[in-house]
Amino acid sequence: MTTRKRKTAKPAGRAAARAASAHATNTNESSITLQQIIINPIGGLVRVEISFSPVRAQYQIFLYDQNGQNPEKVGEGLNFDAVPDFYIIQILPHALKGRVLFWQASMAGPDQVYAMRVNVTQDGNECGNSPFIKQGPLEAAKHDFDMAQFA
Repeated sequence: MTTRKRKTAKPAGRAAARAASAHATNTNESSITLQQIIINPIGGLVRVEISFSPVRAQYQIFLYDQNGQNPEKVGEGLNFDAVPDFYIIQILPHALKGRVLFWQASMAGPDQVYAMRVNVTQDGNECGNSPFIKQGPLEAAKHDFDMAQFA
C-alpha cells in the first residue's frame, strides 16, 4: 500500500480560512456544535481518506488547533489522478483531542447530485461517527467544505 509523504505545513488557503473563521465568528460560542470524530487516544495514528462521487474534484484537508487557529495542511490533491487520496495524520491521537479537521473541494461535473465523503480510520477501523458525507446538487461547478472535531 502506498502512502503519501506529508508536505510541509502551510497556512490554509483563503477560502478555508474564511470558512473556518466565519463559522467561529458568526455563531454564538456556546451554540457551536461540530460533528465529532471519536478516536482512541492510545490507539494508532489516524488516517483520513476523501472521496467524491460522481464528480471530479480538487481538494485540500487542514487540521486546526484546539482554538480553531493555526491550520496545518494535512493533504491536497485531485480525485481523478492515480495518487491515492488518503493521508496519515502524524500527530499522536491523544494530542488530537479538540482539534478540528477541515476539508474543502472545488468540484465539476454534469448537472447531478454530488457526494463528498471523508472517512476517518484508526488501527484499520472506522472512527466513531465516520464517515462524514455531504451531498447536494451540482450545477457544472461548486466549492464546498465541511469539518469535524476530534473528541
